[in-house]
Amino acid sequence: MRKFLLLIILISSISYADEITFSKANNVTLHQAGVFHHLDTPGRKNISANHEGIAVVWEDNRTGKPHVYMAFKRYDQKNFAKTITISNTDFEAYEPTIITYDKQQFLLAWEQNGQVWISLANDKQVGKAVLLDSHNSSQVTLTMTPQGKTFACWIQNHRPNQQVVLSEITLKNKQLKISQPVIVDKSPAPRRQSYPSVTATQEGIAIGWEDREHGHTRIYTSFSADGKNFTGKKLLNDLPPSRSVKYGRGTGATRVALASDKKNMVVASWMDKRNFVGGYDIFAAVSSDGGRTYGKDEIVQDMLGENQPQWHPAVAINQQGKIYVAWDDPRDDSADIWLSYRQSPGWSDDQLVTPASGKGQQSNPSITFDPAGHLHIVWLDQTARGSRLRYAHQQ
Repeated sequence: MRKFLLLIILISSISYADEITFSKANNVTLHQAGVFHHLDTPGRKNISANHEGIAVVWEDNRTGKPHVYMAFKRYDQKNFAKTITISNTDFEAYEPTIITYDKQQFLLAWEQNGQVWISLANDKQVGKAVLLDSHNSSQVTLTMTPQGKTFACWIQNHRPNQQVVLSEITLKNKQLKISQPVIVDKSPAPRRQSYPSVTATQEGIAIGWEDREHGHTRIYTSFSADGKNFTGKKLLNDLPPSRSVKYGRGTGATRVALASDKKNMVVASWMDKRNFVGGYDIFAAVSSDGGRTYGKDEIVQDMLGENQPQWHPAVAINQQGKIYVAWDDPRDDSADIWLSYRQSPGWSDDQLVTPASGKGQQSNPSITFDPAGHLHIVWLDQTARGSRLRYAHQQ
């Protein structure tokens, strides 16, 4: 009996040791009447960290039109600095994404006037915007390899076809240059692809996306060692047997997000309605070969999250291979942000992100690790006063 109790104490201490204590919430933006903020980017890369601090990108309609903005906070400062306008205010702009480019600069991408654009920015200003694609395009996301190569991935819209493409981004004479876009999936079937996510390891480039080729949403992945030649697409999510021949073509899986440890591990997380009674659940699958192949599907949330819908999964991995997934669900009667980490076997009990809980609706998290290995999170906070963006970090 004493050995059994000791084992329980040991397991509990291991579990609690991996839980994260967060700071109090900081405002990234404030409530403003009639202004609606959005953190809903392909791959959920709305926050990034360099050696100096944290940058957050989002879209809101403070001018009467949707535009893209960025805010920066140094690690040694409590508050975020003045908001920087990223997009051209003559046009509507949506779905910004961000990655760290070097010690001082970030690389940003967004959709503007039906096309995707890219720019460098630092904590004070944004550089010249460069057009990524002359075609109608949307849903752009970014990654950088451990070797320092940078890639953008987005959707080219050739109605009725929508296809995932990839392009390498280089900096020459302080000007961003775009390589010829490469089609990721060259199968002859009509392409109905959307919401790509991209990440990079020492092995190469891993991409995942939504696909409606079969009449319902599936998640597919592909891999390239050089960013030019891709393997054939592979189905990621398991497909349960159809419950009805007459109604529906299958359950839905959507909004995949990828992250890597920059070595050879890739994790994919997504929303999945295979257990349709409670709405979407959060699933994940892990690759140990850079994204060429993935292991079995794993359900992320714990039993207390059953029969509740989970939304907006965001994923991050630190350099030690520790995987965290954040999402929102209403198990406590209003949407709060929850967090789980992968352990062997399975996933931890869900941890409530305390500063992103309580009154109002807390949703749409985005997470990242800084160079020192601390976790940072930004989310959308909605109350009767309106919406705002809030932020917290690991203490």
